[in-house]
Amino acid sequence: MASLDLVPPGQDLSAANVTAYPLLQQATRLDSWPRWLRARGAAATERVHGPSFEHFSMLIEAALTGMGVAVVPTVFVAGELESGRLAAPFGPAVPTGQGYYLVYPESRAQQPAVAKLRDWLIGT
Repeated sequence: MASLDLVPPGQDLSAANVTAYPLLQQATRLDSWPRWLRARGAAATERVHGPSFEHFSMLIEAALTGMGVAVVPTVFVAGELESGRLAAPFGPAVPTGQGYYLVYPESRAQQPAVAKLRDWLIGT
């Protein structure tokens, strides 16, 4: 993801030219950029140098302010993409094989709060 001030609308970033920008990273997912680069057919080391942030919210804020470009799960920036505050100039998302899971006892599956959260998550 990138701010429109940093990467003008309509400009696509490929694996060959993305490294001209600061690569912002999430501290617990330092493999995101190497995975993205490999998925796009570029040689990648196991580590990319660039600022790292502890939380996705901090990473997203850094991208919004134009500090660099970031690889972020689309679900976390859907509002920013829809409003035009951020652009996704990288092409289609790269599957990570990682996910989030909602776990609850089967006996609570029909409780209104559990059902409402589950239905909301499935709908996003």
